[in-house]
Amino acid sequence: MPILTIHLPHDLDPETCQALAQQARQAIYQSLNLHPRFGHVILYPSPPHCRAAAPQRDPRFVVAELTLFQGRPPEVKERLLARLAQLIQQHTGTHPDDIFVVLNEIPRANLGIRGGVPASRVDLGH
Repeated sequence: MPILTIHLPHDLDPETCQALAQQARQAIYQSLNLHPRFGHVILYPSPPHCRAAAPQRDPRFVVAELTLFQGRPPEVKERLLARLAQLIQQHTGTHPDDIFVVLNEIPRANLGIRGGVPASRVDLGH
C-alpha cells in the first residue's frame, strides 16, 4: 500500500528520475518488510516558477511524502526516513538541510483499494 510522492526540481534527467523512483520503492518494501508487489512511487518535477523557499533555503528543495498504514515501530520509521533522504540526496545533489521526508500514517479504513474497498476489509496477504 505505501505510496511515495516526491516533489523535486524539474532539471533531473529521466535516467536519474527512474533510478530514484526504483531505489526508493525498493527501500520502502525492504524497510517495511513487505512483498515487492506493494508500494508505488511517483515523482513530480516542478520548474522554478512553481516553487518558493525561504531566502536562506535552496529553491531546489525536495519534499517526499510517504502515505502508509499506521502501526510501525519508531525504529523502522527512523531507518526509512534516513534511507529515503539518503537516496534523494544521492540522486538530486540536494543538501540534507533541504530534504524533507514526511510519513503520513493512516488507518486501513481510510484507504480505498481494489475498486474502492476499504483496506481494512481486504486480506492484504493475497
